[in-house]
Amino acid sequence: MKKKSLILTVAGMSVIVVSQFITHFASTSDFLSGALLGVGIGILFLGLVRLRTKAVK
Repeated sequence: MKKKSLILTVAGMSVIVVSQFITHFASTSDFLSGALLGVGIGILFLGLVRLRTKAVK
């Protein structure tokens, strides 16, 4: 299960990086840039919470 948490954490960081590249090089709406950033933060948070709960047990 620790591997799944790390994959989620890396995927969240990757989504955030890709969203920053997209908004920097292409003109996007505020909604799209905010949605991509929110999804990335959500995935990252989910991975960190799962990693934390596995470490506590």
